[in-house]
Amino acid sequence: MGEIAVKTLHSNLLDAYRVLGNRRMMDIISKSAKGAVREVIRSKLISMESFITSTVNGARKVVSTFKKDGLKGVGKLFLNKAERLIYDVKNFSIELVDNFKNDRRKFLRKVSKMAVFSTTALIYEGGFDLEGGIPDTDLKLGIGHHRNIVSHTIILPLFTEFSIRFILNVAEEMVKEGYEGIWKKLYDFKKEYSDVLIGGLWFGAMMHLFKDSAPFSDRTKPLVGLHGLSMETHKRILSASSALAGIFSYEALKKRRD
Repeated sequence: MGEIAVKTLHSNLLDAYRVLGNRRMMDIISKSAKGAVREVIRSKLISMESFITSTVNGARKVVSTFKKDGLKGVGKLFLNKAERLIYDVKNFSIELVDNFKNDRRKFLRKVSKMAVFSTTALIYEGGFDLEGGIPDTDLKLGIGHHRNIVSHTIILPLFTEFSIRFILNVAEEMVKEGYEGIWKKLYDFKKEYSDVLIGGLWFGAMMHLFKDSAPFSDRTKPLVGLHGLSMETHKRILSASSALAGIFSYEALKKRRD
């Protein structure tokens, strides 16, 4: 299925190249690539800023509550947070059932977004057992290349996100040129699903890297090419990459809470 999609995309690109000419096509590709780079950098900076701000504000609130009400107050604070989370999940479930009964279009939109997120995450992370997936394609280069610094840090998902944004940006530019077909479908997909797709990508990266960091074990397979580092350092690199991926996934999904 993926091979057919790539061949279709390639065929449409060649057709557009013949009609638009080399200069216009290169302009579209250049503009799309620059836009993708800006979008990736901007989204990650916003994610980190939002996470740091939330963490600092949360820490201040905990300290303030502790000074005022002690450990009992802090415990109550965390209990309220947990209750709010349960309330949000309950409300989402009720709303989903209500949409199913009264607004099938809205229901299908929500279900399709959940499906895009879940499918993307499973493809990237390697299924429910978190084995294989996109990071472990480095095994095709040989066991000596497995768990290199590119495939098993945030570098690979960053490149994957750039590639997704680049293709979707090309589709948008082609629609502006008056093209329909696969370009229109990709452009419509961009408007509706790009955030949940990217959120799923980063969630999958988080899960795969978390498992590889072996948090409940003293050892894990070290990253190749990084010599002279302790096992604990290798585990920290994998854990930090997993944590960053989780932050990026959460921030991407915050854009599309509906």
